[in-house]
Amino acid sequence: MKERVLAALFIVSSLFAGSGGPALAQDCGDVSIADMNWASAQITTAVDAFILSAGFGCNVELSGTDAIPALASMRDAGKPDLIPELWVNAVLPQVDQAVASGSVKLAVEIMADGGLQGWWIPSYIAEAHPEITSIADALARPDLFPSPNDTSKAAVHNCPVGWDCQVAMANLFLAHGAMDAGFELINEGSAAGLDASIAVANKAGVGWLGYYWAPTSMLGRYQMIKLDDAVAHDEQQWETCTAVAECIDPEPNAWPKSSAYSVVSKAFADNETAAMNYVSTRQWKNDMLSTLLAWRADNQASGEEVAQYFLVEFESLWTQWVPAEVTARIKLALVKPDQ
Repeated sequence: MKERVLAALFIVSSLFAGSGGPALAQDCGDVSIADMNWASAQITTAVDAFILSAGFGCNVELSGTDAIPALASMRDAGKPDLIPELWVNAVLPQVDQAVASGSVKLAVEIMADGGLQGWWIPSYIAEAHPEITSIADALARPDLFPSPNDTSKAAVHNCPVGWDCQVAMANLFLAHGAMDAGFELINEGSAAGLDASIAVANKAGVGWLGYYWAPTSMLGRYQMIKLDDAVAHDEQQWETCTAVAECIDPEPNAWPKSSAYSVVSKAFADNETAAMNYVSTRQWKNDMLSTLLAWRADNQASGEEVAQYFLVEFESLWTQWVPAEVTARIKLALVKPDQ
């Protein structure tokens, strides 16, 4: 499959070297896109770059950067024109300031589901036991979640050691009475160790209960279900107790949702109407992005290669984001190697 995508990439590059690229460029203008260094952002950026170039005729320039400097540059200098994926929770004061200045606009919540954290179980456990929908439901069935250290015991797998979520998960383990229910908390030494525990359980078809997050490549490989926290997120409680190592009496609390938005400059929003309509329309669902992240990891692919794979294999999705004439241009550029 990767060979097929690389061949398509070569064909597309050849097309843009010809007359089609420059002719379309008159329909749009120069568009600079912030190219962040994490996997999901690189995929979104590559998809945007291809669609804006092939479909809308924009002259796209990618600039490697990070969240805060990209946002500051967009606010003060009007460049980049587009930040495809900005996790606003981490830079909320800067986002508020930039939007208030009038030079920056939030285009769309690019992650339709948001970044999710919480307690997860394999989908085959959920399907076999549809009564298990919440954390309390899972803790009532210690027999379904054997500890890899001692199968006579049950286990909850913690967030990797050293991550902020490790403290919160440990507090929630106590808050939900998991110890009293017969569970032990396994502190995974690393993200690789946590991933391995999920892979081993899924391959063996046994129960697994613990912390995870979405979107990720692991959830693209293995179908997992996030359990209902059964309570609302209490930010004050989270900051003063749930996420604090010295919290004496933690209470159940829902994990906070992280929000990722596409951010554009005022000039792009005002002047590039057709391209702006596209940027304001496309969104990722976590399961789709997790699938692409898994494909990228399994094939050691670049963001551009994943974009090619997505545009070839998931046409029914991206064609909802653009008008028919743009679809035709993109499909022309995506000549498949076997045609």
